[in-house]
Amino acid sequence: MGRGLSALQKTMLKMSMDKLERYQKTIHSPAYLAASYVDQTDILCTADVNHWGGVRAIDVLVKVYGWSATTTYSGWRCLPKSEIGQKPYMAAYIAVRKSVQRLAKRGLIATHPNNYSQYWITEEGKKYLLAKLTPNPEI
Repeated sequence: MGRGLSALQKTMLKMSMDKLERYQKTIHSPAYLAASYVDQTDILCTADVNHWGGVRAIDVLVKVYGWSATTTYSGWRCLPKSEIGQKPYMAAYIAVRKSVQRLAKRGLIATHPNNYSQYWITEEGKKYLLAKLTPNPEI
């Protein structure tokens, strides 16, 4: 494994970790603790968090490439390929998909079998991020 992670891969790991941290802050907030079950569900949906740190490929494309997602009538988010262009979209999508596969192969993230459109950070991924984010003490 001699090579480090690319900037895209590091961003993807950080996105999942950030989502987990936001979830922890949300479920321990006074507003969440005082809310009914139905209101708690609304709070989690509004905060765009989940308990496993799941991140969708579209979220990565929006963050990394700065594209704007639109919402369909059924509530799904999508990218307007006609505005982005088919070639730039496919190049970015393939880069994200390959990054997901490489991170999964290293055990830093997990995905659903044969579905690379959503991923979440593993314990190994958390350890990697913590090791890389913790500054080395000067000797």
